[in-house]
Amino acid sequence: MAQIEVVVLDGDSDEFINQNILSQRDGKRPLIIGNDLKLHLKNGVGFIKSLSFTDNSSWVGSKQFRLGLRIVNEKILGKFSRIKEAVSQKFRVLDHRGEANKKHHPPQREDDVWRLEGIRRNGVYHKILTSQGIKTVDDLLKTNLEKGPLYLTKLLSKNVSNKM
Repeated sequence: MAQIEVVVLDGDSDEFINQNILSQRDGKRPLIIGNDLKLHLKNGVGFIKSLSFTDNSSWVGSKQFRLGLRIVNEKILGKFSRIKEAVSQKFRVLDHRGEANKKHHPPQREDDVWRLEGIRRNGVYHKILTSQGIKTVDDLLKTNLEKGPLYLTKLLSKNVSNKM
């Protein structure tokens, strides 16, 4: 039975070198968290069940990480000198920030009006439209039918192109 340590490596390195081990950025949480940062191999087999990244890989030059595994117990390494570190394939870690503000393609009638291209959430157009009771795409369509596109153009300003 051997105790194994899981570390994050720069994606550019395809071999395990201590200089390639990454740690968290200043002021950030540890780069990986979970119950399996240290795990035990039994008969050469181990399982990682709970491991999470707390940061994306965009700040690394290669924009990718690799996982590295190494034996912690020096006695085992002394007995079995052929045991080497393991290195995974490279992979990217992306985050979900900004997904709540994404545009919908195609927009649905019940979507907030800021989901439309050209209207930023809490931006000038969004504030003007909501102040007039136009909160959803459906509200915008109804207003366009009832009052016409000229009304909307005047409402939003003279700088709005016909295409918009």
